[in-house]
Amino acid sequence: MAHLRQSGYDGVPAQSVLCGDAIIMEALRPDDGWRWRAEAETLDDYVWAAAEKFAKLETIPLPADSFAIEPSCISFIKEGWQTIDEQVVAQLYQILPDFLNQMTPHSQAVTQDLLTDLPSLQRTGIQPNRFHLQAFCHHDIRQSNIAWHPEHGSRLVDWSWSGPGQPGSDITSLLIDLHKSGHDVSPYRDMINLNHCLKLIGFWLNHATWPYHGKNTIRFQQFLSALSAYEILRA
Repeated sequence: MAHLRQSGYDGVPAQSVLCGDAIIMEALRPDDGWRWRAEAETLDDYVWAAAEKFAKLETIPLPADSFAIEPSCISFIKEGWQTIDEQVVAQLYQILPDFLNQMTPHSQAVTQDLLTDLPSLQRTGIQPNRFHLQAFCHHDIRQSNIAWHPEHGSRLVDWSWSGPGQPGSDITSLLIDLHKSGHDVSPYRDMINLNHCLKLIGFWLNHATWPYHGKNTIRFQQFLSALSAYEILRA
């Protein structure tokens, strides 16, 4: 986060210190007006404040000392459509009955549509990326990683996935998460990067089939994220 502050970026907590394996940062407390979930009454302000921070982030040069690990945007492809084969699809069908029992009738119907479209989505999803990775992106945007204040705007936390990506990736991830929470995101459709949306469908579908210990809550939420991305893509 130091690189972002040095670049004049104000979309991060004002202070943070690395202490061993933990980061100690400025507290953005609800008691002080910071909100960690979007609310219907202030959704428009919430979305535009976040979009402003994403747009500014995309203009900042990537740090020279970036870790020599595979960028998240590449992992979205390799751990997504490129990995979904007949075995993964079979695993998906195996876990679906439990997922369907937890869904609304609407989501159950969308799931059936997704399964029907799966071959077509995969054919498109595995095609070579035609876009340059020219933007600095957070890559793990969801409501729980954004603190929003009506007067101070948005602050983004948890930057472990950040790196190069396509413009519009972060606002796309946020709108998918908001749709998943039941918010109407149709007024912001022009902001969505449909290519990134398609990537995330494959990434989350594949991850939903990964082994787990205990309850399958995380895998179910990953599937719901894929479902929300699919609904946005086909709208």
